[in-house]
Amino acid sequence: MKITQVKAQVLQSYEYPNGGWVLVRVCTEDGVEGVGECFVPDRDGRAAFAARDLITGSLQRVVVGRDVLDIAAHWEAMYGVCCSIYDRRGLAIHALSGVDMALHDAAGKTLGVPVHKLLGGAFRDQIPLYISSVFVELERFDDALRETTDYVQQGFAAIGLLQNADNLLGAMRFAFHAYFSIASKEYSPPTWVNYRRPRQGPLHDLQI
Repeated sequence: MKITQVKAQVLQSYEYPNGGWVLVRVCTEDGVEGVGECFVPDRDGRAAFAARDLITGSLQRVVVGRDVLDIAAHWEAMYGVCCSIYDRRGLAIHALSGVDMALHDAAGKTLGVPVHKLLGGAFRDQIPLYISSVFVELERFDDALRETTDYVQQGFAAIGLLQNADNLLGAMRFAFHAYFSIASKEYSPPTWVNYRRPRQGPLHDLQI
């Protein structure tokens, strides 16, 4: 059950065309592959690639060859790397979190149990899901509308919108014949939106 390799790949999106997410894979000698990710918000993408290089370099070096189940020991070893480069709260911790997530996934797959069993068990069997943020740029408004539409069709009941939320809300009301209500119009924290599409009768704003 020894770790043989830690792989990392920078992912792109319309919001971060140069890269903002890093997909992490922890591989073991038994053929198990744990998957994790970290988010490094940098419009130029350089930070995401720096996180990737740290993951496949120094962080990989301190976990390869060790038992995949020694999750806490791996965390301490990786945190030691972060401290050695004087980064206890920044990019290095983001990179560590991606590997830590992948280690938990690999350990759960190795033992044949869901990750929540490794964390003390499940307190409930269902949880509400939401989309943490959709970035709305007026010059690329159709991208945000398309992304939000997809989330609504998947059944998500709450969506966070970043910037220019009023324009998107109007378009969503028209597209889905549903009313959306805004919790906050400030850029930080994001605008939070709940919505509903009544089966019959008049439409009403949801208050949250």
